[in-house]
Amino acid sequence: MKVDLKKLFASDDITNAKMQTALITAIGKNASEEFDYLKFKVSVKKMQQMGMDRETAFKSAFATASVMGLTKNKLVASTKKYRGALDKERDQFAVALKNKIAKNVDGKRVEAERLKKEILSHKEKIAKLLNEIEIYEEKIGQVDDVINAAKEKIESTRNDFKNTFDAIYSQIEEDMLNIDSLL
Repeated sequence: MKVDLKKLFASDDITNAKMQTALITAIGKNASEEFDYLKFKVSVKKMQQMGMDRETAFKSAFATASVMGLTKNKLVASTKKYRGALDKERDQFAVALKNKIAKNVDGKRVEAERLKKEILSHKEKIAKLLNEIEIYEEKIGQVDDVINAAKEKIESTRNDFKNTFDAIYSQIEEDMLNIDSLL
């Protein structure tokens, strides 16, 4: 049974399709051929689409899956596996975000400081370097704009990831609670 993970984890809370694809891909890489959480979630959704309430859909899907050897422990273990895949993606994203900040914000700040020192040095040396000093001063004025633009873009990326991550993560968490309380 091929599972359409994008449809399975669709949510109005997801604000960035690219990030959704990355997280869905991480889940997909951990997908099993056996009847596990993903196939269970598909079954629950299909039963709900037929008008079943959530509790009945969970119990019916589990009853059917238990015939194929699915136990509550196996179901919980598979939800934890997918949640772990999301945790790994979150950790990798955090590292990438930190590197981007270091490169696009901190690196620009260091560059601005270096340029300020060069300006002072040139002012002390020769009068004919005044033209070059004006160019450096202009660059320094632009660095703040570059830093602010980079910060805004990074913050937007961080927020998009967090919203997408939270939307998928909370679905798994809610399903785990339902598995635990309903089965």
